[in-house]
Amino acid sequence: MEKQVTAEMSFFPVQTGDYKSEINKAIEIIRGFNLEYKIGLLSTTVRGDQTLIFKMVYKVFSSMDEQCKFVLSVKYSNLPL
Repeated sequence: MEKQVTAEMSFFPVQTGDYKSEINKAIEIIRGFNLEYKIGLLSTTVRGDQTLIFKMVYKVFSSMDEQCKFVLSVKYSNLPL
């Protein structure tokens, strides 16, 4: 069985006139992975396989790095929820 983790991600575009579009692009990347997620007002919580979550965070960072300037805050937990 894969190691299960939970990640809380907050993506903050900076120096952009269309921050909502940039946030939606990041959310689309998250939706492209086979992970359980919940979009909140200030962050998105993602649960699932540890390796897949790490790959998803890398994909968000590397893809959005080509799109805009941003701050990406990620917290991980290995506690069972």
